[in-house]
Amino acid sequence: MMVVMQKIGGTAEIFQNTLKVANVLVEETPFSLTTDELTFKIMDPSHVAMANLHLNKAGFKTWDVDGGAKFTVRNDEVTKVLGRFKATDDLTVGLNADNLSIVNGSRSFALHLLESISSETPLPKLNFNTSFSIDRDKLLSIIKDIEAVAGHIKIEATADAVVCVGKEDNQATISLDKDTVYDLNVKEASAGLFNIEFLSKFVSASKADRLKV
Repeated sequence: MMVVMQKIGGTAEIFQNTLKVANVLVEETPFSLTTDELTFKIMDPSHVAMANLHLNKAGFKTWDVDGGAKFTVRNDEVTKVLGRFKATDDLTVGLNADNLSIVNGSRSFALHLLESISSETPLPKLNFNTSFSIDRDKLLSIIKDIEAVAGHIKIEATADAVVCVGKEDNQATISLDKDTVYDLNVKEASAGLFNIEFLSKFVSASKADRLKV
């Protein structure tokens, strides 16, 4: 029988969504578990995109963590097991020195952990001139519009509006006035170019009703 040193519990959905985000960028994910949160920092192999995820213990049903731990999993292995559960199923995820356990009633899985990397992914020092919030479904709709004509999306912001543009042989333009988005904060007019595939996967993996850009 596997001796579990750390345990956290919640619905399958929270664990499934966490792996969905990680799967966008990497095949192996290094997690950090503390007395307060579950986190990861990952970057795709080409260093184009990065995800820095923090899940507070308040979002879980049980949290039995003493001291914490760092561990690394193969995303495909964990995703396959999590896929065997309904989103509403209650899971207990346990951890010891060698294995990750996933338990639901009489069903139990043990997955071998990978050797954890010694160095963490450094966070880049970024200063943002613009930020705003937008409904997730609205952003997904914009992404699909742009995706129909281009592989990248350019987001331009002024004090009064946000404009999303996709342009290759054809062009799509979606204009959002300051009443369409939330908390528009523009220090100076700015623009950014993003890979539409990465952005689509990140937004699709999120289950928040509103996202900050």
